[in-house]
Amino acid sequence: MRKMKEWFWRRFLPEWARDQLLRENAALRSQLERKDREIERLEAYIQGMQAGVRARNRLAARSWEVEE
Repeated sequence: MRKMKEWFWRRFLPEWARDQLLRENAALRSQLERKDREIERLEAYIQGMQAGVRARNRLAARSWEVEE
């Protein structure tokens, strides 16, 4: 599929359009990478919050059992 795209670009697109297309694709790729890193960071934050809430619930459940 990639070879077909490249053949199409070389065959039918003028030079200026091809250069613009490649620049825009590179910019979109870098934007996508930034968004992927942000999603990974936010997912790690969510997992940490969930672990904290679970630990707090376990501690709260044990605290009333231990009281004398």
